[in-house]
Amino acid sequence: MRREHKMIRREAIHIWKTTSGIISINLSCDGRTLVSGDVEGNIKLWDLFSGKEVDISIEGHDEQVNSVAFSADGKKIVSGSSDKTIRLWDTATGAQIGDPLQGHDH
Repeated sequence: MRREHKMIRREAIHIWKTTSGIISINLSCDGRTLVSGDVEGNIKLWDLFSGKEVDISIEGHDEQVNSVAFSADGKKIVSGSSDKTIRLWDTATGAQIGDPLQGHDH
């Protein structure tokens, strides 16, 4: 079996500088947007083509964000935090959808 290797141009690689440590990242199904959760409770969206942060504020967690994921249609993000909540967000507006889910002890 023959394997082919493709070279990635250096220009195709984006490096994002953040102000706090990243705990979790997830790529949207369409491959256009990255979501990140950090140690300060921030959730940020990143445009993969421009390499820039999307200008949408997603705020609500009081502690670090341990996990983030897009819905299959890319219209929502779910996040889990050390503040013992799970939250659902609208990707277009950054608004929280419904009340936080609570109940985890750790």
